[in-house]
Amino acid sequence: MSLAVNNAVHNLEEIKLQLIHNNAFADPDRPQKPLPQESIHYLIKALEYTDAAFTSEVETLLVQVGQEAIPFLVEALASQNTNIRSTCAMVLIRIGRSSLAAVQRFYDQYRNDANVNWVVEFVLAELGAPVSKATQADLLEKVS
Repeated sequence: MSLAVNNAVHNLEEIKLQLIHNNAFADPDRPQKPLPQESIHYLIKALEYTDAAFTSEVETLLVQVGQEAIPFLVEALASQNTNIRSTCAMVLIRIGRSSLAAVQRFYDQYRNDANVNWVVEFVLAELGAPVSKATQADLLEKVS
């Protein structure tokens, strides 16, 4: 699958090769070449058009990108596309507590947006952030 983002064409195989190259040659004395931001945008945008198998592959790639992807993943929590929003939430949870501060800042910004705050509250709860009992009950009701 190829997708044009900011007039650049990206495809999943190029991104995989970049990640493989970074992992295969991980050497503390040799700086890794970061994945271009356009590639991270591509992966997230591609979630609009993917089936379950491809979504799983993109999720795994975004987890491998790790810290670099956090700002993009957090912003994608406001997407109107359910697959983008839910996959990015799962990636943030899989990346772990290192994404917590960015998610909390985003939550402060969107606290009053009912379309966004429930998924952000879910991510915060999964990352172990304190969530009120009322919020936990609301989350269970929305997820069920």
